Amino acid sequence: MSYKALIVTLAFTAAFASGCLAAETEAEGQTEREAVVRQQKDGFDENEASLVEIGGYTVKIPSYWQAEEAETSLDGSDQEYYCAYAERQGKVALLQMEANVDDQEPVSFSVLEDEEKKIAQAFGQSFDSYDCSQSRLYELQGSEQPVKGFLWDFTFSVQGRQGNGQFLMFPAEEENRWMQVLMMQTDNTDFDYTGDFQKILDSIRNEKESAVYYRVTTLINIRSAPDETDDANKLGKIPENALVKADPTGEANERWVKVTYTAEDGSSINGWVSRDYVEQTQAPEAEAETE
Repeated sequence: MSYKALIVTLAFTAAFASGCLAAETEAEGQTEREAVVRQQKDGFDENEASLVEIGGYTVKIPSYWQAEEAETSLDGSDQEYYCAYAERQGKVALLQMEANVDDQEPVSFSVLEDEEKKIAQAFGQSFDSYDCSQSRLYELQGSEQPVKGFLWDFTFSVQGRQGNGQFLMFPAEEENRWMQVLMMQTDNTDFDYTGDFQKILDSIRNEKESAVYYRVTTLINIRSAPDETDDANKLGKIPENALVKADPTGEANERWVKVTYTAEDGSSINGWVSRDYVEQTQAPEAEAETE
């Protein structure tokens, strides 16, 4: 197992620590606070959540987790990553996902199972102090084929801040990637995000299984807005029998659907098409690789 392809990089620890210390916090020398029982964050709305595609999977992220562009790369490369914060500036709740291709050997649950203790130990090296008291088998919900991984619960301290977190790792065998989903929170956040993180984990789906596709029944326009009276919003033409992929972030509309159309030359157009001229269909079959 390639630990370069497995372990969340040390960069997130630096980012986490800087987030803890970026703003003025409690005065130096102040005695340690007593632990406060925080209210669980309860604002996960599937209809308003952002859909993040990473490593062949989709994950629903509540709108109050603000992604950092400088810390996010979802470009289909061998290492995709995503970082967002629900709280910052002296109290930090961080969400990070990575999808790393293992170029040394095939990924599988059996490999993960054999290395489970070593992974937990290596992950802990990123902190000043660290205790991983629990790990458990975790099976993704809603997948046609069972996908199993490990979920670790841990506590930590970094640059004088204490906190806790959870770390999920599972194999994406089709992409030959190791998928990692991490939540960390300092002990002074306004809310406890443990329950929120569980809902995020429950939302993980295989992209191919979760995606919705439409077949175009005639030559149609794709538009920048769901309005057929404005000729200025025409972005291009979609030929008959072409496949388009629904964009789940598009607002609900009875007459229109937001889609992505990818032409034969690889160029893509994001826009709206009328539901009158599309019909839902199956996901396209993956093309066989040629030697």
